[in-house]
Amino acid sequence: MLQLKRIVLSTSFLAFAPFALAQDEVAQGQKLFETQCVSCHTVKPGVNGFGPSLAGVVGKPAGKAPGYTYTGAMSNSGLTWDEKTLDAFLTSTTEKVPGTSMPVALPDPHVRSAIIAYLKSISAAPTAGPTPVAPVAITKPSGRRTSSRAPRRAHATGSTRARITRASDL
Repeated sequence: MLQLKRIVLSTSFLAFAPFALAQDEVAQGQKLFETQCVSCHTVKPGVNGFGPSLAGVVGKPAGKAPGYTYTGAMSNSGLTWDEKTLDAFLTSTTEKVPGTSMPVALPDPHVRSAIIAYLKSISAAPTAGPTPVAPVAITKPSGRRTSSRAPRRAHATGSTRARITRASDL
């Protein structure tokens, strides 16, 4: 029985290990992005810094995001930002796109890989906040009653009145 538990635990670890490693790489990438890239770039959709927003950049054509003025070299590069292209670009931006205004070189492949993993995790869609709720108009009931209790029937007579009276006494 103990052997079976060990096998189950080992299998579970192997099944979730890639997910855990990917999560760790994204977290490392976020920290590296904050130290290496955030001085010029944001990851907020449509919010540019000195450089363009990198929200949702993976899979997009280089130099084409609306709302940012790119160098001619970048906008005419014909690149699409996939993992391989981003890795080559971050290795030496000026070698990959001569004439770019971003002179950066990240020689460590682990640093590049982590930053790319983080960029892949960033969506281009704005994060949805809470759904606004329209204010509800509260009106006072017509007539003299201001109590929140249900009004009694105006035309109750006989045994109906007795039942209502007894029910309200409960």
